[in-house]
Amino acid sequence: MDVVELREPDGGVIEVNLASSFTDRLLGLRRVEPDSGLLLRARSVHGFGMTRPFLAVGMDGNGRVVGSTVVKPWRMVWFRRCRWVLEMPERHSPPAIGEMLEWARA
Repeated sequence: MDVVELREPDGGVIEVNLASSFTDRLLGLRRVEPDSGLLLRARSVHGFGMTRPFLAVGMDGNGRVVGSTVVKPWRMVWFRRCRWVLEMPERHSPPAIGEMLEWARA
């Protein structure tokens, strides 16, 4: 998996993995480091096979946050008008709706 740097509006940078294959997308956070996140080109994500909840942040094609929610194990979430989904450990604070997130290869 490739690593990308996610830039927050306050200047913070988070390194997350970019899911580039079907297997990366299917396995999601189960395949990355416990403190890391995963960026997927998708409109929906699931918690099938997960043992703990995770934070899902939906973004449009420009990186604008369109929604966020905590996904419990064995549940699914779908974001309307979404192009990208960021999966992160539940303890992270969700960005505000309308906030712009940018990313670049690390």
